[in-house]
Parts: sequence; C-alpha cells; structure tokens
Amino acid sequence: MVIPANKKHFSLHPCGIGRGLKTKINVNIGVSKDCCDVESEMEKARYAVELKADAIMDLSCYGKTGEFRRRLVEISGGHWNGPHLRRRRLLRQGT
Repeated sequence: MVIPANKKHFSLHPCGIGRGLKTKINVNIGVSKDCCDVESEMEKARYAVELKADAIMDLSCYGKTGEFRRRLVEISGGHWNGPHLRRRRLLRQGT
C-alpha cells in the first residue's frame, strides 16, 4: 500500500493506493425533463447491481417517479437510496 504525499502541501488529505483497500461505489440515476429515457436509467441500475455498487440514489424529478422508483427497487434488491426512504419501506411491505 502507498500513501502519496507532498510534505510541502499544508491542506493534504492523504489516501491509500494499493491492494487490500476498497473503493466505495455510489451511483446516481434518475429521469428529468432533460433526460427522460427510463430504460436507459434501468440499464444503469442493473449494471450498478452487477458491479456491486454500495448505493444507488434516485434523483428523479420528472414524469412517473413512483413507477420509476418501484422498478428501481425491484432491480436493486434493496441497494436503493433516495429522498423517499419511507416510500421504499411501504413498497416492500406491499402497501
């Protein structure tokens, strides 16, 4: 493992590079007025799950957001995170 640093930099935020370290993967997806391709976003979610992303956040602000989030929860199997966590719990309970 290596922690690169320059002694002359006073605002240094060191980080390690090498084996044995983990990279956290967060994925932001969602539909908006400018980008409303739902299937493309679902494909991103499938790929994120395949790559074992740590978190998937839905930033949708346009269209059928409830339907979009339901599909996202189905695909992600619980890796979903977003502004409506209560809604996710209700969806899992079937209400």
